[in-house]
Amino acid sequence: MRRKKAYDSAIASVGLEGFKVPKEYADQAQRFVNGEIDFDVLGEFLHKRFGLDESQR
Repeated sequence: MRRKKAYDSAIASVGLEGFKVPKEYADQAQRFVNGEIDFDVLGEFLHKRFGLDESQR
């Protein structure tokens, strides 16, 4: 339940700033909330998607 609250809060915060979370990220984040993937897998997705190198992890 903590993950769900954090997810909902983050999505709301982004929306209040006038931005929208990309569906691709929201889908992966929802998988994390559901316990289907762990934080490392979510981080890997972000690094691959946005081309970050390992030193930025």
